[in-house]
Amino acid sequence: MTPDTESPVFVLDCDGLDDEKAFWQRYLQLTQAADAEEFGRNLDAFWDALSAQGPGYPGPCTLRVVNTEAIKHWRAGGFLMALEDMAEELPAGHEVQLELVAAE
Repeated sequence: MTPDTESPVFVLDCDGLDDEKAFWQRYLQLTQAADAEEFGRNLDAFWDALSAQGPGYPGPCTLRVVNTEAIKHWRAGGFLMALEDMAEELPAGHEVQLELVAAE
């Protein structure tokens, strides 16, 4: 499915986030994602939501994660690396796009 040019852009600011729990809470509050109570609040669940409309699906949109410098140390860099991999894996034209910005 090709994203609609009118699809929303959600900006998830990582500045001030202390941990992954705070990241998932901010994501769900920002996007008002579908089936939020079923969303697993982990990287696997996030991938399922973005790629296959699983619980936590934000709907057609661009999700721009900014100030990723603030989370680069989580899991010894593994959390941010996983997000980068997801951004690369989502095909162009997919209904959800993931963009990462180190500082904004």
